[in-house]
Amino acid sequence: MIVRISLIISLAASLYLFSELFDASEERDNNIRAAAVYFVEPPVLSTEPILAEKEWYALLAAREAKNVKAAEPEEPKPKNQKTLTFDGVEFTLLGIFKNREGGFVLLKSSGSEVLKVAAGDAITENVALKAITVDSMTVLVSNKEHSIRLFKRVNEDSNG
Repeated sequence: MIVRISLIISLAASLYLFSELFDASEERDNNIRAAAVYFVEPPVLSTEPILAEKEWYALLAAREAKNVKAAEPEEPKPKNQKTLTFDGVEFTLLGIFKNREGGFVLLKSSGSEVLKVAAGDAITENVALKAITVDSMTVLVSNKEHSIRLFKRVNEDSNG
């Protein structure tokens, strides 16, 4: 007898729950249809960009300007190389070298031309290399000697 009563109660509870489930789905469908009915498209869309769009376009333009600037090839001068100017032409000192014949200097012009200049050779029409030492070179500019010191020592007293 108890089994029959519990079976009847279980069936009644199940029917109640299933009826609530179907009622809820019908109500949900009615709400969706009602929401679709009440949507009204605005009569005229604004052609002026909103604040977020203005900021977006400004950032996009800044990024494109940065990319264009970065795309331009620039040949930076190395910080550890000395730049010399003779007759309005800039030369970058690449180094002092020695071979069997003697010492020579490698200079790179602003036009990316590398010159190998030994003592007595002309760098330009008015400029010639007279002598090369370990830490300096002597240049003749219009028959006037100019000594260019290549390496300078830092005063040891100032370092502490």
